[in-house]
Amino acid sequence: MHKLSVNIIPIGGCGGVKHCLILDLFTKLEKPFFIFLDSDKANAGAVSVNETNLIAYGLTLGTDFVITKKRLLENYIPPAALERLVPGAQVTYTDFDHAKNFCKDYPDPAIRAHLGGKSVAEKHYSSLTFNELRLTWFDGAEDEFVNLYNAIVDKLN
Repeated sequence: MHKLSVNIIPIGGCGGVKHCLILDLFTKLEKPFFIFLDSDKANAGAVSVNETNLIAYGLTLGTDFVITKKRLLENYIPPAALERLVPGAQVTYTDFDHAKNFCKDYPDPAIRAHLGGKSVAEKHYSSLTFNELRLTWFDGAEDEFVNLYNAIVDKLN
């Protein structure tokens, strides 16, 4: 793999993408764009409303955007990593639980504050080890992060 020179512009959810499309911001930037968005799916078999909306906006899955396989970016933080980073926390959620709400609603206020509440990804994602990241992005057969990287490289080429 080689280093990509890209800018990451957090625009929020699917509504933010819609506003960028309506205002024609992607075209006005005169640069290639690629959208990476949470699936927001409640289970593996559910249809992602975000994916459905992006397709309805005229975007192409795999070319213009990718949707996470898990519910949220926060679901890519292994519960064991949060327990390592926040001693005393007992964290349990699956790929499709609302991990952000789990941290935001943690019953112990001191631990909840250390978890970061609704900002758990901003607070802890960059502290994950390679092995912790690999645990959540690689399912044993497919590496979702490498697939995302390759889709971005394809878009740039």
